[in-house]
Amino acid sequence: MKKIFFLIFISLHIISSAQYIDMLDGDYSYSKIIEVNKDKEDIYKSLKKWLNNSSSKSKYIIDQDDSKTGIISYNETLPTMDYVYLRSSRVSYKVNVEIKDKKIRFTINNIVFNNNFNHLNLPDIKESYSSFLKDILNEEENYNANKKLYEEETKARIKKKYEYEMNNAKNNLRSLNQIKDALNEQIKINETIITEIINKNDDW
Repeated sequence: MKKIFFLIFISLHIISSAQYIDMLDGDYSYSKIIEVNKDKEDIYKSLKKWLNNSSSKSKYIIDQDDSKTGIISYNETLPTMDYVYLRSSRVSYKVNVEIKDKKIRFTINNIVFNNNFNHLNLPDIKESYSSFLKDILNEEENYNANKKLYEEETKARIKKKYEYEMNNAKNNLRSLNQIKDALNEQIKINETIITEIINKNDDW
């Protein structure tokens, strides 16, 4: 099992720069229909057994559970990650699994960044995925603007100021993209694990 998860991680790391989350019906989400080899009842039982086992309880909080309509949704929160200087974030989102015979629809939505400004002793400040993408765009624009000023400036003292701002934006941008990649990787890992669990034939 460890070998399987290691191979999954390596393959996902290679494609981590891809963008899986897109705008759908006014909200950023990821959705995919997955073909499986079980009927609706067996799919439901497999998912519930996985979500209720001891290793999953601390990670997944079930929000909706309806065996008749075939909907299971749960909330997941990723470990705290560095965001930018003196700032960290915990990313949370909702996972929806809609179950039918031989297939499921796997959807991620309601993505929220719980940002903490460590040096200010403030409560977490929530940010949407849309706002997070604007942060990335702002840092890209900040980097490019200061890079241009740095290249055009001739006075050493002022040039040094633009260099500092340019490097600061570059570091912030690196942190933001690392978080975006980590979120996309976790979504693909969840999808792969759920598919394997549902298609498992033995009684685990």
